[in-house]
Amino acid sequence: PAYEVIKANMLELAECRTYEPAYQPKRFGILMAICTTLFPYCQADTPQSRVLDPGNEAVRQTMRYINSYYRRKIDLQTLADDVHLHPNYLCALFKEYTGETVFQHLTRIRVESAAYLLRENDIPISKIAEVSGFNTESLFYQKFKQIMGITPNAYRKKHQSKHTDDKL
Repeated sequence: PAYEVIKANMLELAECRTYEPAYQPKRFGILMAICTTLFPYCQADTPQSRVLDPGNEAVRQTMRYINSYYRRKIDLQTLADDVHLHPNYLCALFKEYTGETVFQHLTRIRVESAAYLLRENDIPISKIAEVSGFNTESLFYQKFKQIMGITPNAYRKKHQSKHTDDKL
């Protein structure tokens, strides 16, 4: 499902010329987009990330869409159109099969992506919020704390100390 997104990013990366002003930040942004697109496919299998009953193809297709495009603005009508269902029916079906709403799932994927970025590098938190699909930094902080139990800053500090300990 991520093929089209990654293909477009790779083409954009190939067109990025070293003689252009500010080519390095542009390349970095493209590479980050590729990494965040791939992130949901690299997640560990946890009780939270498991579908309770993966038997419904529309739910699986909706999850694939969310996992591929979580960095973008996603609305219910677009998701419903993608699986050819009425938005209300999709919501009920998704909740029945996964135990969470469509937007709870979307938010969790965005927060998990942000947590990975916070653990693995020193990108500014405002940039992480943006590449993870949050419209505002304040919404990012609110949702991150709600799901992870601590603020993004505290999460980064906690996990950076683990990396420092590993290097010693």
